[in-house]
Amino acid sequence: GIPFGLCMILVAGGNLLTGDLMIMPVGVLSGTATPRQLAKVWLCSFVGNFLGTLFVVGLLVEVAGLPAGDMQRDFVRAVSTKKALHNFGELFIRGIGCNWMVCMAVWLSFMCNSLTEKLVACWMCVGTFIAIGYSHSVVNMALLPMGIMLDADFAFWEYLVKNLIPVTLGNVIGGQFIGLVYFYLYGSTTKTQQQGLTAAKPAAALV
Repeated sequence: GIPFGLCMILVAGGNLLTGDLMIMPVGVLSGTATPRQLAKVWLCSFVGNFLGTLFVVGLLVEVAGLPAGDMQRDFVRAVSTKKALHNFGELFIRGIGCNWMVCMAVWLSFMCNSLTEKLVACWMCVGTFIAIGYSHSVVNMALLPMGIMLDADFAFWEYLVKNLIPVTLGNVIGGQFIGLVYFYLYGSTTKTQQQGLTAAKPAAALV
């Protein structure tokens, strides 16, 4: 589901926090965005992703009654509790690794011409971070609140302080492993770079 979600966002032109963490700094360095626009895009993306995931999770759990089976509910509670109990350093490193892979998927998608190519690029990179066990801030915005709604053994404030903050900080650093490193290695003249810089313009224009 997560690889498809990323591909859906890329194709439909939505804003994902972890992708914006890579794109906007490159836009600032290339002159297509300002530092103020970077801050606004990051803030709006974070708040929008957070409220959007809470809304959808609330609908699924409180209105639709999902997940419906006891086994599925126990699984969500167990996974969300385990994610909430990692220490700051572990989650920070997992956040770095996660957004390294996610932003690689976004970067590869700039070179893809068809929906099939984008799906393959997203599936490979996102599947890698899931298999390794890295942490994605937006995924956790859905998974951990769902666990709380299903009576997992941790509080909402614990999720915010002990999970969301370190994972998001790690995601910020991980995004630069692709955006800034590639910008300095290849400059702003390649097709891939130009497409990446173009992606920063509509995001900046929103603010």
